[in-house]
Order: sequence, then C-alpha cells, then structure tokens
Amino acid sequence: MSRDRASEPELMLRSALPGLGIKVSDRLLNQLDSYRTELQKWGRIHNLTANRSDRDIVVQHFLDSFLYLQGFPEHGPLDVADVGTGAGFPGLPVALVRPLDRFTLYEPRTKKASFVRHMIRILDLHNVDLVQERIEAVAAAQGPYDVIMTRALFDPSALVQASRRLIKPGGRWLLSLGPSHQMREIPPGLEAEKKRMTLPVANVDRWLIILITKGVPRGTS
Repeated sequence: MSRDRASEPELMLRSALPGLGIKVSDRLLNQLDSYRTELQKWGRIHNLTANRSDRDIVVQHFLDSFLYLQGFPEHGPLDVADVGTGAGFPGLPVALVRPLDRFTLYEPRTKKASFVRHMIRILDLHNVDLVQERIEAVAAAQGPYDVIMTRALFDPSALVQASRRLIKPGGRWLLSLGPSHQMREIPPGLEAEKKRMTLPVANVDRWLIILITKGVPRGTS
C-alpha cells in the first residue's frame, strides 16, 4: 500500500494491529489488501461471504481472525488446524503473521476451497495446506495439532468431539463467540478459559474460548 494517500482499510489496519500485538509492515498491509480485493472480486460471483464492504472485511474478517492470537501458547513453532475455514478465516490472516507455524485449513465446500487455494498462491503462503474434507471425515493420522481453531458454528463440545483424535497431548481448541453466547458445559477432561476481548475499530465484544487438557500449563501469549 505505497500510495501517496492511505486508503481507509490501510488506516484502519495501521490503527488496530499494534493493539493486537501485530507489527505493521508494508508487506503485511499489501497482503491483506490483496486478500480483501480478491475476496470482493470472488464474492460478487460466488457469494463467499455476506461481509463485502472494505470496513466489514477489515473488521469482521481480518481483525476478528487476529483475536485468536490471544489464545496461542507461548512456545512454538506450532501445528495449527482451522476447522471449517470458509473463505480462509481465521487461518489465512493468522498464518500471515505466524510464518514459523504450520497451518492446515479444512473446508469441504468446493467454491470456498477453490478460493482458499487461490489465496494461498496469491499470498505466497508456504506454511499453509488445504484439506477439502469435513474434519469428522479425515483419517486420525492427519495432524496431530497443537491448536485447533474455528469460526464455524460449533459449540465447544461438538468441536472437541469432532476433532479430539487430532489434538496433541496438552493441545488446545480456540473458539471465538459473540457476547450473547453461553457455554453450556465443559467437555470432560478439559478446562476452559474464557477471555473477553473488544474487536478493534468496531468496539464489539468477543469471547475467546480456550479449551485445554487438565493439568497442562495454559501459557497464552
């Protein structure tokens, strides 16, 4: 984004990213700009997402995805899965700022999987793989993962049930939920941490749910 006058999406990102612990660079801003442009282009044809304005994409997709970083363990590099990634969220934005981690994105729907493959090429992401399957259908040999995250419509118990065979000992699940969500129950054998965060720019509350095996230090960054 090396124009004389910064665009509104650039200004929003420059304002919000430092508060999320993300270093602002021209490379990252250019990558996010390419992502936004391609999402709008494909969205007009394939209806990838309901949020298509510049502001909605920056806030509801990019910044919302970056909130997941608050649940990552301090150690690394990590093996990370994004279950039901849709058009690449939260996996692709997080992969941009954690290049040493390895990401596997699961998306069974053909149009959205095709878009994610396209963006992996456009963004030159060598640390990302796509699996065009539902998480319930993949072999137990897939993974295992330190972190399994999702923005798809899973409740905590359903996500754990669908993917528990793919988590490493001491691994964790991350879910971001709206302010009206009430966690019904903690899946057996796990502890839950619930972090209240505010989505930058929009000032909307989110709850990050961290599920982790009992007796393992939580240590989030």
